[in-house]
Amino acid sequence: MVLDLTTSDIDEAGFKVARAVVPGMQPLDLNHARQHLGGRRLYEVPYRLGLVGRPRTEHEMNPYPHPFP
Repeated sequence: MVLDLTTSDIDEAGFKVARAVVPGMQPLDLNHARQHLGGRRLYEVPYRLGLVGRPRTEHEMNPYPHPFP
C-alpha cells in the first residue's frame, strides 16, 4: 500500500513524499542484541525463491545480516 503525503509546498519544490506499507515485511533491525526474527517472511521467502532447499530456522540465520552493527 502506498500513500502520497506530498504537501503543496514540497511539490512546488519538485519533491515527493510517500509512505509505503508492506504487510509481512521484515523490519531492518539496528541492534544485534534485539534482532527482529519473528516474521514468517524472513524464513519462507528464500525457500520460495529457490535460494535454499528448505525454510531455515532461527538458529540457522546469519547473525550479522547487514553492515550496520
